[in-house]
Amino acid sequence: MTVAIRKGPGRAIATGDRFEQVVKVLGVEFDSEWEVTSVVPGSLIRVEGRSHSNGKASMTQRITPDGDGSTVTFEVDYDPPFGILGDLADKLILERRSEEDAEKILAALKVLCEAVPTA
Repeated sequence: MTVAIRKGPGRAIATGDRFEQVVKVLGVEFDSEWEVTSVVPGSLIRVEGRSHSNGKASMTQRITPDGDGSTVTFEVDYDPPFGILGDLADKLILERRSEEDAEKILAALKVLCEAVPTA
C-alpha cells in the first residue's frame, strides 16, 4: 500500500528521525508522518505515526538470534481514521493488505540478509 516515502534521513535511522509515508487504498492516497521512537542496533526498531486524517499506527521490528541466523518479527498496530467507516474498511480490506505487505517486507529482508557474505 505504500507508494512513497519522503523526507527520510538518507542514512541509517536513529531515534528521533522523522519521515513521511504516502499510502494508497482503493485509489485514494493518504499521507502520514512518522517518528522513530526507538532503535537498538541489531535488535529493535520502533516507529510511531499519525495520518493527516487522524489515524494512528506503530510498527516494531525485532531481531533475535536463532541458531546460526536470526528471526525477524514485524508487529503493526493501527487505529484507522474515519471512525466506524475506517473500522469497516479495516476489516474488509486493510487488515489483509497489511498482512500481505508485511509478508512481502519480511521476504525481501530475508533475501537481502542471505545475500550478505558472512565472515
